[in-house]
Amino acid sequence: IGATYDMSTASGTQDITGFGFQPSAVHCLMFINVTDDWCHGFTDFTDNRGMHSASTTTAVVYGTAAFGLVTTSSDSVRQTANPVTALADGIRITWVKGNSPTGTLIQYFIGYK
Repeated sequence: IGATYDMSTASGTQDITGFGFQPSAVHCLMFINVTDDWCHGFTDFTDNRGMHSASTTTAVVYGTAAFGLVTTSSDSVRQTANPVTALADGIRITWVKGNSPTGTLIQYFIGYK
C-alpha cells in the first residue's frame, strides 16, 4: 500500500487502508523525495522497531521508540509515528510533530495477516 503525508501537518492521526484484512504486523519504508531522510520500520502492534537516517552517512536504530521517525534538517525537526494500531482494513498511525518539518513523506507499507 502506498500513501503520502504532509510533514507540516500538526500532530494527529493518519489512517492507511486498503489492505483487505486486519494486519497482525506491518513493515514500512518512508522517505522524503527531495532529501536523504528515510525510515524503515516494523510493528506487531505490541513492539515497534525503527531505523532512520538524517543524512547520507548516519543511520540511527530507535528500538521500541517509534515505528517511524523522519527528520528534515536535524533530529529535533521531525514527525514521529508512534503508536500504530491495527484497523479492520489497515492501520492508524499517530503522528507527533516536533518543531517545523516540511516536505511530502512518501510511504510504502506491507501488511502481514
